[in-house]
Amino acid sequence: MCFIALMCLSGLGCGSSNESAEHKPIDYKANVSQLKTYDRLGSATFVTNFVWWDSTGAQRQLHDYFGSPLVVTFWRTTVPSSVTELRDAAMLQQKYKDRGVIFLGIPLEEKAPRQEMFDHVTSAIAANAISMQQIVGSNELASAFGGIDILPTVLIISPNDKIVATFQGTQSAATIETQLQAILLKH
Repeated sequence: MCFIALMCLSGLGCGSSNESAEHKPIDYKANVSQLKTYDRLGSATFVTNFVWWDSTGAQRQLHDYFGSPLVVTFWRTTVPSSVTELRDAAMLQQKYKDRGVIFLGIPLEEKAPRQEMFDHVTSAIAANAISMQQIVGSNELASAFGGIDILPTVLIISPNDKIVATFQGTQSAATIETQLQAILLKH
């Protein structure tokens, strides 16, 4: 099993430690050459696992959340509808926080120096008061999910790790919520 190491943006819902600025996370690009798609049950409909380090330095992986519904939003700061979609996801996160639903944002920024990329994402999140966990993505990660060609893209993942819905382009919060409620009724 191969993992992608990613960085979680400090202070953005990845951990609550104020020491996050002192911790230097591992750069995901160090492990990209080892990328292989991991499909839990050999099917493209199952989620690719990957690893990141949160703002406290603790290692996390997507499969740590196995058993919980996941809403994963791929987005970019320069796409206004992406930011709107992320705000909707953050609103849904507040609504479903007591139901065990996990929300992750994965910004896929255009190639830029690392600090510039972090600054763009951090500014967008702060300006929109978004508190959901953000994991800095890469083209390799997008490819591991079958390719993310349209931003925003939202994946709804069932508690048994299966992608049950993919929404490309702008969707209403109600559309995503309807799919999420269907999953919660089944589990």
